[in-house]
Amino acid sequence: YSLGCLGYKDSYDVIGGTNGGKCYDVITVSTENIYNIKFSAFINDSTDLEYCDLLRNCHDCFGCIGLRNKSFCIFNKQYEESEYWSLVDDIKAKMLREGGYGEFFPPALMPVPYNASYASFYRGFDDLEIAKRYGYSIETIDVPSDDSEDIILPKDLPQDIKNVDDAILEKVIFDKENGKKFRITPYELSFYRTHNLPLPRQHPDLRIKRRTNFWYLKMQFNDLICPKCQKKVLSYFDPKGPETVYCIDCYHKEIV
Repeated sequence: YSLGCLGYKDSYDVIGGTNGGKCYDVITVSTENIYNIKFSAFINDSTDLEYCDLLRNCHDCFGCIGLRNKSFCIFNKQYEESEYWSLVDDIKAKMLREGGYGEFFPPALMPVPYNASYASFYRGFDDLEIAKRYGYSIETIDVPSDDSEDIILPKDLPQDIKNVDDAILEKVIFDKENGKKFRITPYELSFYRTHNLPLPRQHPDLRIKRRTNFWYLKMQFNDLICPKCQKKVLSYFDPKGPETVYCIDCYHKEIV
């Protein structure tokens, strides 16, 4: 149950990264060299961590975020090694009694409302009522209206990025077709200029939705037939797709 892993061993429920072992419930894209990491995100060159986020070159930490070159820390506080193990045992025992240990960070700790996250843009994950039942926060996102805003319509934007000056950073683009307003940030403007790209005409939500509709998460499984032995195979590949899907026995004979 893993995706995008290269050079991993003995790991389960992992997304991304290279060179890892004994990892469980970890999402860590574009990182490498992790070992015995559990319930954590974006870990690099580290070992023996649990419930951590954004750690680099660390070992033996619990519930920490944003640390570099650290060890024996709990909630970003430094401890002596002997004290660390005693406290971690107490914390994990309490979590086990309350049923909170053994899974990834719970939905209640999500830093933004579900409907303001990338997750809600993916096909099959856009039902907010289902997300709410799983414990995610669903909030009404109000966009303040200000008559003093310097509004510009997409049709009035310059076609060539070379004709766009910094004054655009003070303006609000009104995507009238979709009834949404948005701004251009300094970083965006620099990117468009560097790559000679025109300014966007649509609100970011619409652009994200268009992309995720094309590159969507495949969560549907299909019944396929192994071309070697005719055994039924359960796979997420499309039966009409170009992939050749073997059963596990024929796969080992043919590939391994």
